Amino acid sequence: MIARHEASCSGETGAALLSALLIVSLMAVAAIALLETVRFSVRTSINLSDREQARLYAIGAETLATASIRQMRKSGEDRFPALDEWTRQPVTFPIRDGRVRVHVRDGANCLNLNALVEADPAGALRTQPETRARFSGLLQALGLAEGEAEALAASLADWIDSDARPGFGGAEDDFYTALETPYRTPGEFMVDMSELRLVRGYTAELANALEPVACVQGHDELAPLNINTLRPGQAPLLQAYLGENFDLFEAEQIIAERPRGGYATLEQFFSEPVFRGRVPTEEAQALFALSSQSYIATIEVDYRASRVEMTSRLVILEDGRVRSEARRYGS
Repeated sequence: MIARHEASCSGETGAALLSALLIVSLMAVAAIALLETVRFSVRTSINLSDREQARLYAIGAETLATASIRQMRKSGEDRFPALDEWTRQPVTFPIRDGRVRVHVRDGANCLNLNALVEADPAGALRTQPETRARFSGLLQALGLAEGEAEALAASLADWIDSDARPGFGGAEDDFYTALETPYRTPGEFMVDMSELRLVRGYTAELANALEPVACVQGHDELAPLNINTLRPGQAPLLQAYLGENFDLFEAEQIIAERPRGGYATLEQFFSEPVFRGRVPTEEAQALFALSSQSYIATIEVDYRASRVEMTSRLVILEDGRVRSEARRYGS
């Protein structure tokens, strides 16, 4: 009996020991997992902190660009080449553990796609025929055939306007709701250029081609082109604004032969030999200017292991203040 009792006690002790070892092992595994979770949380917290700091540096760079534009505007130096330091090449500032890169370009030298419509007295958005024709001309200057350009312009106007009647060659809800993944037209102003990929006929290639010459602004106005800051790649835009009496080669020539210090007056610009016998009407001349009401600031911040890219549209208000109208993060 005693031997059997001792054997029983020995077995119970062994089982208890195994249970204790198992519990210790599980606790060790749990401790390791908890430690890894804490380490991951710390790393994540550090990364988030660094990224937030990089974002704040980007906001600071935007403020600096805003102040520079406001000062140049106040001193009457908002004409090319006063902004040359900012518009011709990016400016890089060193910061602790990183750098900030800022590039400011003219934000007015683009065709506002929301100007393809205009608001009627009731607030409904209706197609604006003149701007639609100008946009069609821009598409043709980019190499599209006239018929295709007209259809694409109509499709985009239909995408924005309030009615459900498609223009000639355009597309309204009847087309989009019949797709494999159906959706509807917004019937309101575009918010971002990326919307183009949803509009019938607009490929990624075409959207990329429009990037340097078109833009989306939160209104239906067509801003005047700043003839002093037009870049060579924006010759199609200049041709579209000048109209069908001018070809792409002439638009390229106008930009290439611009005086080094820019034009002092619009009269000087329209006195160039290329306009002899075909000077645009006063209404058409109103689409050109010597300074801009908006700028685009592209900001890149590298801080430690974090990188933040921000694009900001800076708008000059009537009272001279400069305001950030929109910000977009990412390339």
